[in-house]
Amino acid sequence: MALIKCEECGKEISEEARTCPNCGAKLKTNRNNILKQWWFWFIIVIIIIVTVLIIVLTNKKENTRKSKGIGSSGISKEEFDKIEVGMKHIEVDGIIYELSEVDDKEYTESYKLTVIANEDDGIIYEEKHYGENGGYAIITYKEYYDTYTSKVIKKESFDLE
Repeated sequence: MALIKCEECGKEISEEARTCPNCGAKLKTNRNNILKQWWFWFIIVIIIIVTVLIIVLTNKKENTRKSKGIGSSGISKEEFDKIEVGMKHIEVDGIIYELSEVDDKEYTESYKLTVIANEDDGIIYEEKHYGENGGYAIITYKEYYDTYTSKVIKKESFDLE
């Protein structure tokens, strides 16, 4: 325990004293005293625990997405080879994704959709599906207005592994 001087009367007093025993002046709180309080360390520990939990849960979600072929993992060469011209869009999605386990946000992050043409009987659009190692596949579909079904009309692979 260190001694400090009272700012009012100049007498030496304990740094932990709240008032001067000599003159009764209220002393300014020493900022170092907060480090000695149990509640301060309790709050610090809670903040650290919450931070670690956030980091762990965020990484767990990202790893789950990668293991399902979502996001940065995307389509593989093996999956691409299973896709055939004439196949319905929903069948293609069943090959690329485990649809029962994928929510809409994750599903749409793994590809880019572009409308190419608007024809009398439907639209033609393509999806660019990203592969794991920088490659990608472009699958072109035609969606028919009368049935609202989409079918593969063309597929291309670029450096998929």
